[in-house]
Amino acid sequence: WHKWIPTGYLTMLVGSPAAGKSLVALDWVKCVSLPAPWPLSEDTPDQSCVAWVETESSQQLLNARCKSMGVPRDQILLPAFGSDLLGQPDLMLDRDKERLVSMVDYTKPSLLIIDSLGGAHKRGENKVEEVRPMLDFLAKMSRDKDISTLAIHHLRKRGINETADISLDRIRGSTAFSAFARSIIAVDQNKMGLLSIEVIKSNLARKPNKMNARIMEDKNEQPVRFQYSAYKAPPVKLTKKQKCANWIFAHLTQNGKTNFQDLLKLASDQGFSRSMLYDSRDELGDLVHIGGDGRKSTWEIYNG
Repeated sequence: WHKWIPTGYLTMLVGSPAAGKSLVALDWVKCVSLPAPWPLSEDTPDQSCVAWVETESSQQLLNARCKSMGVPRDQILLPAFGSDLLGQPDLMLDRDKERLVSMVDYTKPSLLIIDSLGGAHKRGENKVEEVRPMLDFLAKMSRDKDISTLAIHHLRKRGINETADISLDRIRGSTAFSAFARSIIAVDQNKMGLLSIEVIKSNLARKPNKMNARIMEDKNEQPVRFQYSAYKAPPVKLTKKQKCANWIFAHLTQNGKTNFQDLLKLASDQGFSRSMLYDSRDELGDLVHIGGDGRKSTWEIYNG
């Protein structure tokens, strides 16, 4: 997928827990397996099977989602690691690496999904030496087999002083995770369920435009499809003082000079106190002129 998921390289899909990463990946799998155009694009990939390495014992959930979302289940291959068909792989072990390579050689998928990197090994993830062998293996296999590998990974919790924007520093574990990936896609979900999807690292092309997506559900609240749209920034959340300042400005603009006691009563109906009125007046600065005869004050927009 041009500018998003390059062929022959390791791509990471990162986000907080329950942000919708696996669902997003499955919707993109549908583009390959049907095939169908990529989101907000006229480009359609060649039809191919997809290899899905499930590391969190969620095979049954994957089956249910394929059914509700119309993804051809026979086009998704779940490689077996050992005698247990639902066994968990350890991509630090040579035997499991060899099994995955053999499966790729035999089935020739164009896309490999790892869901998720955190469950794909049994070591820690905070030191380079702990994760480098696995990441190096995935990057080289993608190169040598000329396939796209999309590895799902988690973010750490946002710090108190960090912005809401997702940066490479938010990727959980060692910096090796972001170093080996040539493209990194971040998924975030707001309280209203709207997803934002963006490329936060790209070594191969200029970053594409950010997009929004909404998960459409059926009457049983099961995911059916994604509705994509051009990215629209969320509205800025105003403080109560800013809301009061906007209310004062709007009222005085529409009604002109107003007696302060009348303004105070109207403000109280809006949930604003006397002290909030004065604090908000300071916010407006010279835009508001206070006049009166000493006994009764008036407020008005200064036009002079």
